[in-house]
Amino acid sequence: MIDEYQKLELVQDLFDQEQFEEGYAFLEQLEEEYASNEDMLFEIGVFYYDVGHIDKSLTIFRKVEPLVRGDEEFLYECRLYQSSALIELGKMDEALDLLMVLKEEKEGEEDSRLYSLLGQLYRIEGLSEVAIGYFQKALSFNPDHKEEILYWLGELYEESGEDQKALDIWKGISGFTEEEEFLVKSANLEARRGEFEKAKALFEKAIEISVSPEALFGCGIVCYQMGDWTSAVRRFSQLIEKDPEYVAAYPLLGEALWELKLKDQAIAVYNQVLGIQSEDIHLVDRFLMLLTETGRWQEVKDYIGKMHDIDEEDPILFYWKGRIAEKEGNIRDAIALYQKVQMGEETIHDTIQRLNNII
Repeated sequence: MIDEYQKLELVQDLFDQEQFEEGYAFLEQLEEEYASNEDMLFEIGVFYYDVGHIDKSLTIFRKVEPLVRGDEEFLYECRLYQSSALIELGKMDEALDLLMVLKEEKEGEEDSRLYSLLGQLYRIEGLSEVAIGYFQKALSFNPDHKEEILYWLGELYEESGEDQKALDIWKGISGFTEEEEFLVKSANLEARRGEFEKAKALFEKAIEISVSPEALFGCGIVCYQMGDWTSAVRRFSQLIEKDPEYVAAYPLLGEALWELKLKDQAIAVYNQVLGIQSEDIHLVDRFLMLLTETGRWQEVKDYIGKMHDIDEEDPILFYWKGRIAEKEGNIRDAIALYQKVQMGEETIHDTIQRLNNII
């Protein structure tokens, strides 16, 4: 005969073996079987919470509460879990009300978890200074989940632009210098300072640990800023191979290839990204500019003729139609199109000079 906790271990075994349907079915049986056992019901709620079924866990914790008789500490634990679940579910007002009740009840016997949850809540609500205060209060109790608090505290300082303070805090996390995420953050800080060589070294180290899109993109950007076109091409190419939908990498790859005089390859990259994001007029504009610089006017004309995702009244489109008209000797049309360009809020390329030259 196995006891209730051994039954929970059987559920864990089913999850470990990825037999999720059977695991959830067993959990439902246990919930029904131990509906009046607050201890077991609480453990079932914790299990649901840990596997990400937050809504279900909240329902169970609320069932536990009226079953508790006289055990204030147990009731506190149950309500703490409820607060965490409410935050996860975005029910901030309910969470705050409950946490403030718990804070008042715990006056004089502060709990780091309570202050950590308050920090999380205010962080999500965008009240950074309040959140920082609560996280710092939580840290003062030297909690078991100290590193988690340090992470969120550092995030808040990073979001407020205090990068160095964020890094100093993250250094308190074990394995900081070997974690890919923190290496990328450190590299970004060095890049913002203009220390590109240091940034590149940190990005390279991060890539050795995990070839993440963030590390590849950051490294590519730094190489680009340094004028190391070959390395930039290498990293942006790796990134696109890993994540073909990473649109921001394509124009940078195209420009690096252009700098290396690999003009056909650069144009091919722009053509490729326009297959993903054809409505981006600025990508279209640069693509057409590169085509004209290599004398491929027929391709410019053909591309303009099949554009369907661009606003027909966009000044950039008028500019390129004007360029085609001028190239083909249709001066009256070219003048009319360039004049339409001038009606926009921005000056597009050399419109004024071209208009003055042909009038």
